[in-house]
Amino acid sequence: MAAWGDDDQALVFVHEGFGERPEDAPAEDPAFLRWCARLARCAATPGSYEAFDRMWFQTDVRDVLPTVHVPTLVLSKEHAGDEHQAMNAYLAELIPGAQRALVPGSAHVIWIEEPEPYVSAVERFIASVQDEEAELDRMLATVLFTDVVCSTDKACELGDLAWTAR
Repeated sequence: MAAWGDDDQALVFVHEGFGERPEDAPAEDPAFLRWCARLARCAATPGSYEAFDRMWFQTDVRDVLPTVHVPTLVLSKEHAGDEHQAMNAYLAELIPGAQRALVPGSAHVIWIEEPEPYVSAVERFIASVQDEEAELDRMLATVLFTDVVCSTDKACELGDLAWTAR
């Protein structure tokens, strides 16, 4: 059984990370596997990884997704498999106004394949949000209300004209 941060776990990570194309995984490269194992050990303790794994796979946020009212981009790999495509399309449908972008590749781990399509998709999304916000007529205003002790009583006593003349 693989343990967090050992070579066997790194091999599992590499095979899972390469998605639908495990033949592209450098699973035979001992230096790469050692690097992945070290990355795992530096990224999390075994206990924190277990907690993260439980959180990742046992937390269901579908009920709250319709309450998300901020610009949202759902990124998907084009060849990540039908199940992943359906799941990402479903997430995008649940979030009002969410945009979906397909990027080339199949690997589940984003840094396994060329990152440029991810970066470009995110940049396009951010630019579209900035363009949309530029069209909105918004203003930030601050209102300060203070009430000096007994000032309201004094204003009532003097009346508006006398109060503002003070």
